[in-house]
Amino acid sequence: MNYLKSVRLAKAKELLLRGMNVNEVALEIGIDDPSYFGRIFKQETGVSPVQYKQFCYSKEI
Repeated sequence: MNYLKSVRLAKAKELLLRGMNVNEVALEIGIDDPSYFGRIFKQETGVSPVQYKQFCYSKEI
């Protein structure tokens, strides 16, 4: 994974946990296509952005 992608995905994880939706997060980190964002997020983390958000919220309970 290249440096820029890793920085973007770290920011995306932070934004998802703040409650932003996937489309907003994609645009915020500079990716115009939310489906492309979802693909690269899943490629690097093993879960979709929505699954990541759900998993992290379930850990807090």
